[in-house]
Amino acid sequence: MSPSPWLHLSAFGLLLALTQQGYADPPQKTEKDSTGSLSVDLNGDPLPEGAIARAGSVRGRHPQAVSYIAFLPGGKNVLTVCQDQLIRIWDVKSGKEIRRFGESPKPIQEANVLRLPARLRSTMHAATPFHACLSADGKLLACGGRDGPMRLWNVETGKQLHQINGPGLKLGAGFALAIPGTTGVSNLALSPDGKIVAGTAMDGTIHLWAASNAKEIKQIAQPENQNRPMAVGSDWGPLAFSPDGKTIIDTYVDLGFGNVTGSLRLWDVETGKKKLEIKDQDGGMGMFKVAFSSDGKILACSGVKGTTRLLDVTTGQELGRLKGLDSWVSLVFLPDAKTLLTHDLHNRSVKAWDVKSGRESRTLVKESSRLHSFQGQSVLTGAMALSDDGQILALAQDHALRLLDTSTGKDTFPQTGGQAAVSRVNFLPDGNSLATISDDGAGRIWETTTGKEMRSMTIPMVEEGAMAVDWTVAGQRYAVGMMTNQIHICDATNGKNLYSLNGNKTGFSALAFSPDGRVLAVREMVSPLIHIHDVTTGKEMPRLEAPPGGVAANQNLLGLFMHASLGLTFSPDGKRLATSIDENRST
Repeated sequence: MSPSPWLHLSAFGLLLALTQQGYADPPQKTEKDSTGSLSVDLNGDPLPEGAIARAGSVRGRHPQAVSYIAFLPGGKNVLTVCQDQLIRIWDVKSGKEIRRFGESPKPIQEANVLRLPARLRSTMHAATPFHACLSADGKLLACGGRDGPMRLWNVETGKQLHQINGPGLKLGAGFALAIPGTTGVSNLALSPDGKIVAGTAMDGTIHLWAASNAKEIKQIAQPENQNRPMAVGSDWGPLAFSPDGKTIIDTYVDLGFGNVTGSLRLWDVETGKKKLEIKDQDGGMGMFKVAFSSDGKILACSGVKGTTRLLDVTTGQELGRLKGLDSWVSLVFLPDAKTLLTHDLHNRSVKAWDVKSGRESRTLVKESSRLHSFQGQSVLTGAMALSDDGQILALAQDHALRLLDTSTGKDTFPQTGGQAAVSRVNFLPDGNSLATISDDGAGRIWETTTGKEMRSMTIPMVEEGAMAVDWTVAGQRYAVGMMTNQIHICDATNGKNLYSLNGNKTGFSALAFSPDGRVLAVREMVSPLIHIHDVTTGKEMPRLEAPPGGVAANQNLLGLFMHASLGLTFSPDGKRLATSIDENRST
């Protein structure tokens, strides 16, 4: 008698999630273990102890958003820094992880000073990027964020060289206050020669330290009024040295004076004097993405509303704008400074632009949509890096590392199993197959004994505001739940909307088709009610009510941040439904 497929759900489902989000160092085995598990997956990568198979690939995958990318000298390896605060080294040709180092932050539960729910703490923890910067010779790496000290690492050995405690939050008259999440820096930078570490305090002051001994050298860009604690530096704006290391650029908005416009400022590193100030024309509170040309003469800057300008670094004079671009993008120049590459933080497209004319020259990655998520595990970093010869672009999308040919846009190593996070996992009635759906609308059927992909389909994610999605096992229909509180039932063969259902006034958090595709279950957002609909007619059948959780039925959107996302799934025979109640319970 074969084991029940439900017995494999925990182990295989966990491994599938790790496939999309990175993995712990697995034991290196060459034979099957006592449970009969394979030693490696279909790509030849080791499996964790006790694992049966792996659906997809771990190559280039991270557990959270990637906040920094850089090529190491020679161009054979790429370094990435993730929101989990670990540094990973990858082989460019194969996409294999070579090694990792760093120090992970303390668990969220240990820092729960204000006794906030875990989901809200997780959202707050992941809401700001963990910054990093590599020296030009690739030997020294600086890392840090708001919730802890900066650390300097020897990249070759993976050993920590120095630890620098951030200036923290200063109230009126420069009084320092140590509040969790404010004890580090809002941003950091490393001079090209690796001799100076710069960090932005929450009051906007730029602190400079000597990388050799971690001693503070000077402070520049101090607030004009020390009694106004609301003068802040932006976590999302830049802090960067010019290619020659003589200038440092930051972003600034002084909320204490009621100003939300913000500006870019260029400072002389030697004298600490302001050389230039460039006002934000988008009203985005100084949230810029910037890039220097290799000769340091041109500065490209993009605002949150999509205005991307090319500026003369010496005078601040506008040289031109990118035409037809209306979204916030991260930027990098090709070595000849004639072409600028952009990575759209909204639709994930990657494009090449002619600097002289400001017009698009080619598209490397087409735009795509994703499900809206309130899980607080991603940040819009738009991390990119270019190889020294300008032929390969490294970027992060959906927690996955991608390496693209800058001429053709083709991936230089295969992306097995897709890149987007897996949002649904269900065993099929035969117990030998597993169905998954990712946030990009990709549905796949996997063989559980080997992890081999047997079939796939794509649910069109062209509409804005999609929050939940599911599809029938036969692949004939799919359901998309929108932020407008409507649920569209569509024909999977042509994408035609067959009919729409109106969600409950509190909204919905999850959808699930029965294994035979005849019933659609809809879990309300913050109440224990589950609505059952006949898929053929759309009519509602008798409702189900799960035990109440720790959130009121009328708490609306805040409930998504205060409590865990609610899951919903049918048993393989379609006779039972399983759903989560809160962070710790399911029924």
